[in-house]
Amino acid sequence: MTGTPDMDAAMKYIETYTLEGVADKVECPFLITHGELDSISPSETAQRLYDGLGSRQKTLKVFTAEEGGSEHCQGDNRQLGANYVADWLADVLRATPPGRRNPNT
Repeated sequence: MTGTPDMDAAMKYIETYTLEGVADKVECPFLITHGELDSISPSETAQRLYDGLGSRQKTLKVFTAEEGGSEHCQGDNRQLGANYVADWLADVLRATPPGRRNPNT
């Protein structure tokens, strides 16, 4: 995907992928999910992004080993991660699931 000859070169190449100088301009609601046992992206990276965001409505959810979802992209419990994202979106968008709409509105 990076056009590099091997994993070491790819890892060096992606060091240039950064949101520095951009994250502070984000104004929309923003969700970051991270696993405490993520072996690909350290927790400090998620925290640094969260701290740098310009959004007033931002959430950093770190999934623990105890609750599950603690691996990269919640690989050890993808459903937990997906459910969290769906609930966050519903809350942020103030969405009501179909069939539960208030008939008085």
